[in-house]
Amino acid sequence: MVGKRTYSNREKQRNAYKNDPSPDSRKRLKQDDTDEQSWLTPTSSRTGTVASTLKRASGRFGGPVSIPEDGMDVEKCSEPNGKPTSVFDKVANGRSNLAIPQQASIHGSRDAFNTTMKGRRNSKQSNTRPQSSYLPTPPAEVQKPSGYGISSRPSSSNGCAISPASKTATANGSIETSKLLEKIIDNEKTEPSYTPREYESDKTPAPRKDIHGDYMSKRSKEARLWHANQSNSPLLRLPANVRERIYKHVLGGNTINICYKTYQLDRTGYDKPPILSPVFKYHCTVFKGKASPYKQTEQPWIKTSTGFTLLNGVCRQLHQETSIMPYELNVIAFDSHLTMWNFLFMENRLSRKQRHAITHLMLPDAQPQANMLTYLPNLAKFFLGRQITMEDHTQLANGWYKVIRLDGREPKLVHSRNIW
Repeated sequence: MVGKRTYSNREKQRNAYKNDPSPDSRKRLKQDDTDEQSWLTPTSSRTGTVASTLKRASGRFGGPVSIPEDGMDVEKCSEPNGKPTSVFDKVANGRSNLAIPQQASIHGSRDAFNTTMKGRRNSKQSNTRPQSSYLPTPPAEVQKPSGYGISSRPSSSNGCAISPASKTATANGSIETSKLLEKIIDNEKTEPSYTPREYESDKTPAPRKDIHGDYMSKRSKEARLWHANQSNSPLLRLPANVRERIYKHVLGGNTINICYKTYQLDRTGYDKPPILSPVFKYHCTVFKGKASPYKQTEQPWIKTSTGFTLLNGVCRQLHQETSIMPYELNVIAFDSHLTMWNFLFMENRLSRKQRHAITHLMLPDAQPQANMLTYLPNLAKFFLGRQITMEDHTQLANGWYKVIRLDGREPKLVHSRNIW
Protein backbone atom coordinates (compact mmCIF):
# COMPACT_ATOMS: atom_id res chain seq x y z
CA MET A 1 0.00 0.00 0.00
CA VAL A 2 1.09 3.59 -0.66
CA GLY A 3 1.50 5.85 2.31
CA LYS A 4 -0.20 9.22 2.46
CA ARG A 5 2.00 12.10 1.40
CA THR A 6 1.53 15.80 1.87
CA TYR A 7 3.26 17.98 -0.71
CA SER A 8 4.17 21.59 -0.14
CA ASN A 9 5.09 24.49 -2.40
CA ARG A 10 7.43 25.96 0.19
CA GLU A 11 10.49 25.81 -2.07
CA LYS A 12 8.70 27.29 -5.07
CA GLN A 13 7.83 30.61 -3.53
CA ARG A 14 8.48 33.71 -5.57
CA ASN A 15 10.57 36.71 -4.47
CA ALA A 16 8.87 39.28 -2.32
CA TYR A 17 7.61 42.54 -3.72
CA LYS A 18 7.24 45.89 -2.09
CA ASN A 19 3.46 45.59 -1.79
CA ASP A 20 3.53 42.10 -0.20
CA PRO A 21 2.42 41.79 3.41
CA SER A 22 4.89 41.38 6.21
CA PRO A 23 6.46 37.90 6.54
CA ASP A 24 5.23 37.48 10.12
CA SER A 25 1.93 35.98 8.97
CA ARG A 26 -0.27 33.93 11.23
CA LYS A 27 -0.22 31.02 8.83
CA ARG A 28 2.23 28.40 9.84
CA LEU A 29 4.14 26.70 7.16
CA LYS A 30 4.55 22.98 7.50
CA GLN A 31 8.08 21.82 8.02
CA ASP A 32 9.37 18.36 7.41
CA ASP A 33 11.25 17.38 10.52
CA THR A 34 13.36 14.34 10.83
CA ASP A 35 11.55 13.21 13.91
CA GLU A 36 8.08 13.27 12.22
CA GLN A 37 6.69 10.05 10.75
CA SER A 38 4.11 9.58 7.98
CA TRP A 39 1.53 6.82 8.28
CA LEU A 40 -0.34 4.91 5.64
CA THR A 41 -4.10 5.51 5.43
CA PRO A 42 -6.17 2.35 4.92
CA THR A 43 -9.73 2.18 3.61
CA SER A 44 -12.21 3.67 6.05
CA SER A 45 -14.43 1.23 7.98
CA ARG A 46 -17.05 2.14 10.57
CA THR A 47 -17.14 -1.29 12.16
CA GLY A 48 -13.38 -1.79 12.40
CA THR A 49 -11.52 -1.60 15.72
CA VAL A 50 -8.22 0.16 16.33
CA ALA A 51 -5.67 -2.51 17.27
CA SER A 52 -2.74 -0.26 18.22
CA THR A 53 -2.19 3.18 19.63
CA LEU A 54 -0.24 5.66 17.59
CA LYS A 55 2.35 7.80 19.27
CA ARG A 56 4.00 10.88 17.94
CA ALA A 57 7.66 11.47 18.53
CA SER A 58 7.18 15.23 18.67
CA GLY A 59 4.44 17.33 20.18
CA ARG A 60 4.34 19.69 17.24
CA PHE A 61 1.49 19.41 14.69
CA GLY A 62 2.66 17.60 11.62
CA GLY A 63 -0.43 17.59 9.38
CA PRO A 64 -3.52 15.39 9.18
CA VAL A 65 -3.12 11.83 10.27
CA SER A 66 -5.49 8.93 9.48
CA ILE A 67 -6.08 6.20 12.04
CA PRO A 68 -5.37 2.80 10.52
CA GLU A 69 -7.75 -0.15 10.93
CA ASP A 70 -5.10 -2.63 11.89
CA GLY A 71 -1.64 -2.23 13.33
CA MET A 72 -0.17 -4.45 10.66
CA ASP A 73 -1.10 -1.88 8.02
CA VAL A 74 1.17 0.76 9.51
CA GLU A 75 4.20 1.29 7.32
CA LYS A 76 6.83 3.89 7.50
CA CYS A 77 7.20 5.86 4.30
CA SER A 78 10.58 7.37 5.02
CA GLU A 79 14.04 6.00 4.57
CA PRO A 80 16.17 5.10 7.56
CA ASN A 81 18.31 8.17 6.99
CA GLY A 82 15.25 10.41 7.40
CA LYS A 83 14.84 11.53 3.82
CA PRO A 84 11.38 11.14 2.26
CA THR A 85 10.96 8.54 -0.44
CA SER A 86 9.49 9.74 -3.72
CA VAL A 87 6.81 7.98 -5.67
CA PHE A 88 9.16 7.14 -8.49
CA ASP A 89 11.55 5.45 -6.07
CA LYS A 90 8.74 3.34 -4.68
CA VAL A 91 7.66 2.24 -8.13
CA ALA A 92 11.23 1.45 -9.07
CA ASN A 93 11.72 -0.61 -5.92
CA GLY A 94 8.47 -2.51 -6.51
CA ARG A 95 6.78 -1.28 -3.30
CA SER A 96 3.77 0.20 -5.09
CA ASN A 97 1.84 -2.64 -6.76
CA LEU A 98 -1.48 -1.14 -7.77
CA ALA A 99 -4.13 -3.52 -9.15
CA ILE A 100 -5.21 -2.33 -12.58
CA PRO A 101 -8.85 -3.26 -13.29
CA GLN A 102 -9.27 -5.48 -16.28
CA GLN A 103 -11.82 -4.27 -18.80
CA ALA A 104 -13.14 -5.96 -21.88
CA SER A 105 -11.50 -4.54 -24.93
CA ILE A 106 -12.43 -5.12 -28.54
CA HIS A 107 -9.07 -3.97 -29.81
CA GLY A 108 -6.92 -6.71 -31.14
CA SER A 109 -7.33 -9.51 -33.62
CA ARG A 110 -10.56 -10.59 -35.28
CA ASP A 111 -10.74 -13.76 -33.19
CA ALA A 112 -10.52 -11.79 -29.95
CA PHE A 113 -13.34 -9.51 -31.12
CA ASN A 114 -15.60 -12.49 -32.01
CA THR A 115 -14.88 -14.14 -28.66
CA THR A 116 -15.78 -10.94 -26.80
CA MET A 117 -19.08 -10.46 -28.66
CA LYS A 118 -20.03 -14.12 -28.19
CA GLY A 119 -19.48 -13.83 -24.45
CA ARG A 120 -21.74 -10.78 -24.30
CA ARG A 121 -24.52 -12.60 -26.18
CA ASN A 122 -24.31 -15.57 -23.84
CA SER A 123 -24.53 -13.30 -20.81
CA LYS A 124 -27.66 -11.59 -22.21
CA GLN A 125 -29.34 -14.91 -22.93
CA SER A 126 -28.62 -16.19 -19.43
CA ASN A 127 -30.14 -13.02 -17.93
CA THR A 128 -33.33 -13.29 -19.98
CA ARG A 129 -34.10 -16.89 -18.98
CA PRO A 130 -37.31 -17.14 -16.93
CA GLN A 131 -36.98 -18.09 -13.33
CA SER A 132 -39.49 -19.67 -11.05
CA SER A 133 -41.54 -17.25 -8.97
CA TYR A 134 -44.48 -17.29 -6.60
CA LEU A 135 -46.99 -17.39 -9.45
CA PRO A 136 -48.62 -20.82 -9.94
CA THR A 137 -47.77 -22.80 -13.04
CA PRO A 138 -50.52 -24.15 -15.36
CA PRO A 139 -50.81 -27.93 -15.71
CA ALA A 140 -49.41 -27.90 -19.25
CA GLU A 141 -46.25 -26.13 -18.05
CA VAL A 142 -45.82 -28.44 -15.07
CA GLN A 143 -45.54 -31.44 -17.38
CA LYS A 144 -42.61 -29.90 -19.27
CA PRO A 145 -39.10 -30.98 -18.23
CA SER A 146 -37.29 -28.83 -15.72
CA GLY A 147 -34.57 -27.88 -18.20
CA TYR A 148 -37.04 -26.48 -20.77
CA GLY A 149 -36.33 -22.80 -20.29
CA ILE A 150 -37.05 -22.91 -16.51
CA SER A 151 -34.39 -22.89 -13.82
CA SER A 152 -34.52 -25.99 -11.64
CA ARG A 153 -33.22 -24.01 -8.69
CA PRO A 154 -36.00 -21.88 -7.21
CA SER A 155 -35.13 -18.26 -6.62
CA SER A 156 -37.00 -15.09 -5.88
CA SER A 157 -37.28 -12.06 -8.13
CA ASN A 158 -34.24 -10.40 -6.57
CA GLY A 159 -32.03 -13.48 -6.88
CA CYS A 160 -32.27 -14.64 -3.24
CA ALA A 161 -33.13 -18.21 -2.37
CA ILE A 162 -36.71 -19.04 -1.46
CA SER A 163 -37.37 -20.36 2.01
CA PRO A 164 -39.02 -23.78 2.51
CA ALA A 165 -42.26 -22.10 3.65
CA SER A 166 -42.38 -20.14 0.39
CA LYS A 167 -41.78 -23.35 -1.55
CA THR A 168 -44.73 -25.02 0.16
CA ALA A 169 -47.00 -22.05 -0.52
CA THR A 170 -45.95 -21.98 -4.16
CA ALA A 171 -46.58 -25.69 -4.58
CA ASN A 172 -50.00 -25.50 -2.94
CA GLY A 173 -50.96 -22.52 -5.10
CA SER A 174 -49.83 -24.35 -8.23
CA ILE A 175 -51.88 -27.42 -7.33
CA GLU A 176 -55.01 -25.40 -6.56
CA THR A 177 -54.70 -23.34 -9.75
CA SER A 178 -54.07 -26.48 -11.78
CA LYS A 179 -57.24 -28.08 -10.42
CA LEU A 180 -59.19 -24.90 -11.17
CA LEU A 181 -57.92 -24.74 -14.75
CA GLU A 182 -58.68 -28.42 -15.29
CA LYS A 183 -62.21 -27.89 -14.02
CA ILE A 184 -62.71 -24.93 -16.38
CA ILE A 185 -61.42 -26.95 -19.33
CA ASP A 186 -63.73 -29.84 -18.44
CA ASN A 187 -66.72 -27.50 -18.22
CA GLU A 188 -65.92 -26.03 -21.63
CA LYS A 189 -65.69 -29.48 -23.14
CA THR A 190 -68.87 -30.83 -21.53
CA GLU A 191 -71.03 -27.71 -22.09
CA PRO A 192 -73.62 -28.50 -24.76
CA SER A 193 -74.05 -26.27 -27.78
CA TYR A 194 -76.87 -23.73 -27.86
CA THR A 195 -80.16 -25.10 -29.05
CA PRO A 196 -83.16 -22.80 -29.49
CA ARG A 197 -85.98 -23.52 -27.12
CA GLU A 198 -89.31 -24.42 -28.61
CA TYR A 199 -92.19 -22.61 -26.95
CA GLU A 200 -95.36 -24.60 -27.28
CA SER A 201 -98.75 -24.05 -25.76
CA ASP A 202 -100.27 -26.49 -23.35
CA LYS A 203 -102.92 -28.64 -24.94
CA THR A 204 -106.46 -27.98 -23.75
CA PRO A 205 -109.34 -30.45 -23.75
CA ALA A 206 -112.11 -30.19 -26.33
CA PRO A 207 -115.31 -28.34 -25.30
CA ARG A 208 -118.20 -30.39 -23.94
CA LYS A 209 -120.77 -28.81 -26.29
CA ASP A 210 -120.83 -27.98 -29.97
CA ILE A 211 -121.96 -24.71 -31.55
CA HIS A 212 -125.57 -25.81 -31.41
CA GLY A 213 -125.46 -26.51 -27.68
CA ASP A 214 -125.52 -30.27 -27.93
CA TYR A 215 -123.18 -32.43 -25.84
CA MET A 216 -120.12 -33.72 -27.65
CA SER A 217 -118.36 -36.99 -26.78
CA LYS A 218 -114.58 -37.25 -26.46
CA ARG A 219 -114.42 -39.71 -29.36
CA SER A 220 -116.45 -37.60 -31.77
CA LYS A 221 -115.10 -36.19 -35.00
CA GLU A 222 -115.07 -32.63 -33.62
CA ALA A 223 -113.00 -33.68 -30.59
CA ARG A 224 -110.43 -35.44 -32.78
CA LEU A 225 -110.15 -32.37 -35.01
CA TRP A 226 -109.64 -30.22 -31.92
CA HIS A 227 -106.61 -32.24 -30.80
CA ALA A 228 -105.25 -32.53 -34.36
CA ASN A 229 -105.32 -28.74 -34.80
CA GLN A 230 -103.44 -28.19 -31.55
CA SER A 231 -100.73 -30.60 -32.65
CA ASN A 232 -100.34 -29.60 -36.32
CA SER A 233 -101.19 -25.88 -36.55
CA PRO A 234 -98.13 -23.57 -36.18
CA LEU A 235 -100.39 -20.80 -34.86
CA LEU A 236 -102.19 -22.87 -32.27
CA ARG A 237 -98.93 -24.37 -31.01
CA LEU A 238 -97.71 -20.91 -29.92
CA PRO A 239 -98.19 -19.85 -26.29
CA ALA A 240 -101.50 -18.21 -25.43
CA ASN A 241 -100.01 -14.76 -24.73
CA VAL A 242 -98.21 -14.76 -28.10
CA ARG A 243 -101.40 -15.70 -29.94
CA GLU A 244 -103.27 -12.95 -28.13
CA ARG A 245 -100.79 -10.31 -29.31
CA ILE A 246 -101.16 -11.57 -32.88
CA TYR A 247 -104.94 -11.37 -32.65
CA LYS A 248 -104.80 -7.79 -31.34
CA HIS A 249 -102.51 -6.72 -34.16
CA VAL A 250 -104.69 -8.30 -36.86
CA LEU A 251 -108.17 -7.55 -35.56
CA GLY A 252 -107.78 -4.32 -33.58
CA GLY A 253 -107.32 -0.58 -34.12
CA ASN A 254 -110.05 0.04 -36.75
CA THR A 255 -113.45 1.69 -37.08
CA ILE A 256 -116.26 -0.63 -38.25
CA ASN A 257 -119.28 1.14 -39.73
CA ILE A 258 -122.37 -1.14 -39.87
CA CYS A 259 -125.02 -0.19 -42.42
CA TYR A 260 -128.32 -1.67 -43.54
CA LYS A 261 -129.10 -1.77 -47.24
CA THR A 262 -132.69 -2.07 -48.45
CA TYR A 263 -132.33 -1.63 -52.25
CA GLN A 264 -129.51 -1.17 -54.68
CA LEU A 265 -129.18 -0.25 -58.35
CA ASP A 266 -127.87 -2.94 -60.69
CA ARG A 267 -126.66 -1.91 -64.17
CA THR A 268 -127.28 -4.62 -66.77
CA GLY A 269 -125.86 -2.69 -69.74
CA TYR A 270 -124.98 0.70 -71.18
CA ASP A 271 -128.13 0.93 -73.25
CA LYS A 272 -130.51 -0.25 -70.54
CA PRO A 273 -131.64 1.66 -67.48
CA PRO A 274 -130.48 0.37 -64.03
CA ILE A 275 -132.70 -2.01 -62.19
CA LEU A 276 -133.61 -1.47 -58.54
CA SER A 277 -133.20 -4.76 -56.70
CA PRO A 278 -134.00 -5.44 -53.03
CA VAL A 279 -131.15 -6.31 -50.60
CA PHE A 280 -132.28 -5.90 -46.97
CA LYS A 281 -128.96 -6.97 -45.49
CA TYR A 282 -126.37 -5.61 -43.12
CA HIS A 283 -122.94 -4.81 -44.46
CA CYS A 284 -119.92 -3.11 -42.97
CA THR A 285 -117.17 -0.72 -44.07
CA VAL A 286 -113.86 -0.78 -42.23
CA PHE A 287 -111.85 2.45 -41.77
CA LYS A 288 -108.20 2.25 -40.85
CA GLY A 289 -107.69 3.67 -37.35
CA LYS A 290 -110.13 5.81 -35.38
CA ALA A 291 -111.94 7.87 -38.00
CA SER A 292 -115.39 9.44 -38.36
CA PRO A 293 -117.29 7.55 -41.10
CA TYR A 294 -119.76 10.45 -41.44
CA LYS A 295 -117.24 13.02 -42.74
CA GLN A 296 -114.48 11.06 -44.42
CA THR A 297 -116.37 8.63 -46.60
CA GLU A 298 -115.35 10.37 -49.81
CA GLN A 299 -111.76 11.33 -48.90
CA PRO A 300 -109.27 9.52 -51.18
CA TRP A 301 -106.57 9.13 -48.50
CA ILE A 302 -108.84 7.22 -46.15
CA LYS A 303 -108.24 3.48 -46.46
CA THR A 304 -111.47 1.52 -46.42
CA SER A 305 -112.61 -2.01 -47.13
CA THR A 306 -116.06 -3.41 -47.71
CA GLY A 307 -115.52 -6.43 -45.51
CA PHE A 308 -113.86 -7.53 -42.31
CA THR A 309 -112.22 -10.93 -42.27
CA LEU A 310 -112.95 -12.70 -39.02
CA LEU A 311 -111.29 -15.79 -37.64
CA ASN A 312 -114.50 -17.18 -36.22
CA GLY A 313 -115.15 -19.60 -39.08
CA VAL A 314 -111.67 -21.13 -39.34
CA CYS A 315 -111.94 -23.63 -36.51
CA ARG A 316 -113.61 -24.06 -33.17
CA GLN A 317 -110.61 -22.97 -31.11
CA LEU A 318 -110.11 -19.72 -33.05
CA HIS A 319 -113.80 -18.98 -32.73
CA GLN A 320 -113.55 -19.45 -28.99
CA GLU A 321 -110.43 -17.23 -28.65
CA THR A 322 -111.35 -14.38 -31.05
CA SER A 323 -115.13 -14.17 -30.96
CA ILE A 324 -115.25 -10.94 -28.88
CA MET A 325 -112.03 -9.24 -30.05
CA PRO A 326 -113.49 -7.37 -33.08
CA TYR A 327 -116.01 -5.62 -30.77
CA GLU A 328 -113.56 -5.06 -27.92
CA LEU A 329 -110.60 -3.68 -29.90
CA ASN A 330 -112.44 -1.55 -32.51
CA VAL A 331 -114.84 1.39 -32.61
CA ILE A 332 -118.37 0.22 -33.58
CA ALA A 333 -120.32 2.75 -35.66
CA PHE A 334 -123.82 2.64 -37.21
CA ASP A 335 -125.20 4.64 -40.08
CA SER A 336 -128.28 5.59 -38.02
CA HIS A 337 -129.80 5.25 -34.58
CA LEU A 338 -132.49 2.94 -35.99
CA THR A 339 -129.90 0.57 -37.44
CA MET A 340 -128.20 0.33 -34.04
CA TRP A 341 -131.54 -0.34 -32.31
CA ASN A 342 -132.44 -3.15 -34.68
CA PHE A 343 -128.97 -4.69 -34.79
CA LEU A 344 -128.32 -4.74 -31.04
CA PHE A 345 -131.69 -4.82 -29.32
CA MET A 346 -134.40 -6.04 -31.63
CA GLU A 347 -132.62 -8.75 -33.65
CA ASN A 348 -129.89 -9.68 -31.14
CA ARG A 349 -127.30 -10.12 -33.83
CA LEU A 350 -124.59 -10.34 -31.19
CA SER A 351 -124.22 -12.68 -28.28
CA ARG A 352 -124.18 -11.34 -24.76
CA LYS A 353 -120.39 -11.63 -24.52
CA GLN A 354 -119.93 -9.77 -27.78
CA ARG A 355 -122.39 -7.06 -26.75
CA HIS A 356 -120.70 -6.60 -23.39
CA ALA A 357 -117.33 -6.31 -25.15
CA ILE A 358 -118.27 -3.03 -26.94
CA THR A 359 -116.31 -0.12 -25.42
CA HIS A 360 -116.59 2.63 -28.12
CA LEU A 361 -119.77 3.53 -30.05
CA MET A 362 -120.56 6.06 -32.82
CA LEU A 363 -123.92 7.43 -34.02
CA PRO A 364 -124.57 10.23 -36.50
CA ASP A 365 -127.93 11.65 -35.41
CA ALA A 366 -128.87 10.75 -31.82
CA GLN A 367 -127.60 9.78 -28.40
CA PRO A 368 -128.28 6.42 -26.77
CA GLN A 369 -130.72 6.60 -23.89
CA ALA A 370 -130.09 5.49 -20.33
CA ASN A 371 -131.66 2.05 -20.87
CA MET A 372 -129.36 1.48 -23.88
CA LEU A 373 -126.34 2.43 -21.79
CA THR A 374 -127.43 -0.10 -19.18
CA TYR A 375 -127.75 -2.71 -21.93
CA LEU A 376 -124.10 -1.98 -22.86
CA PRO A 377 -122.41 -2.25 -19.44
CA ASN A 378 -118.79 -1.83 -20.64
CA LEU A 379 -119.40 1.15 -22.95
CA ALA A 380 -116.89 3.83 -21.95
CA LYS A 381 -117.06 6.47 -24.73
CA PHE A 382 -119.65 7.61 -27.26
CA PHE A 383 -119.12 9.77 -30.35
CA LEU A 384 -121.83 11.99 -31.83
CA GLY A 385 -121.20 12.67 -35.52
CA ARG A 386 -123.33 15.79 -36.02
CA GLN A 387 -124.67 18.63 -33.95
CA ILE A 388 -128.36 18.02 -33.29
CA THR A 389 -131.22 20.06 -31.86
CA MET A 390 -133.54 18.44 -29.36
CA GLU A 391 -137.31 18.97 -29.07
CA ASP A 392 -136.81 21.50 -26.28
CA HIS A 393 -134.56 23.48 -28.66
CA THR A 394 -131.40 22.46 -26.82
CA GLN A 395 -128.40 21.67 -28.95
CA LEU A 396 -126.08 18.73 -28.48
CA ALA A 397 -122.52 19.35 -29.60
CA ASN A 398 -120.79 16.78 -31.68
CA GLY A 399 -117.69 15.03 -30.43
CA TRP A 400 -116.76 12.50 -27.81
CA TYR A 401 -118.81 11.86 -24.68
CA LYS A 402 -117.82 9.93 -21.62
CA VAL A 403 -120.21 7.54 -19.91
CA ILE A 404 -120.55 8.27 -16.18
CA ARG A 405 -121.78 5.38 -14.06
CA LEU A 406 -122.63 5.83 -10.38
CA ASP A 407 -124.06 3.30 -7.96
CA GLY A 408 -127.84 3.61 -7.60
CA ARG A 409 -128.12 6.04 -10.52
CA GLU A 410 -128.75 5.78 -14.22
CA PRO A 411 -125.70 6.15 -16.46
CA LYS A 412 -125.41 9.44 -18.33
CA LEU A 413 -123.26 11.04 -21.02
CA VAL A 414 -120.97 14.01 -20.33
CA HIS A 415 -119.11 15.85 -23.08
CA SER A 416 -115.36 15.46 -22.87
CA ARG A 417 -114.69 19.21 -22.85
CA ASN A 418 -116.89 19.59 -19.75
CA ILE A 419 -114.98 16.97 -17.77
CA TRP A 420 -111.80 18.94 -17.39
